[in-house]
Amino acid sequence: MWSNRYLFEDTVKNNITLYKDYTDEEINLAIDRAGLTDFIKGLPEGLDTMIYDNGKNISGGEKSRIAIARGLLAKADIIFLDEAFASLDARVAREIEKTLLSLEGVMVVNVSHVVFDETKDKYDQVFVVKNKAVLAV
Repeated sequence: MWSNRYLFEDTVKNNITLYKDYTDEEINLAIDRAGLTDFIKGLPEGLDTMIYDNGKNISGGEKSRIAIARGLLAKADIIFLDEAFASLDARVAREIEKTLLSLEGVMVVNVSHVVFDETKDKYDQVFVVKNKAVLAV
């Protein structure tokens, strides 16, 4: 499952669910695991708050977390992260990464310049690209 960060001019809920039917419990679990709970609680209309112009009214980190929630909600077998943590506070990024890496039966492929020492050992394999060479760490 690949979920990009493009946001529709629609509600937060529809941007997370991509117009599919999920239970409130499933949606809330994805929101919690993606680190969106406080963000949504702070919105004037919660999940019914409108997102405008591809997310012009929210931060890059919030856009990343909405994309992560999409993948979690879809119960993806593979989650590809491309600089997903670059726009996030380090503490929040580590929490989300730990959650993703603890999911049973889900492969996480993370392409990033942000590497946390405390989660690096949770990956089966880590590669570093340096001076045009790919090195297994």
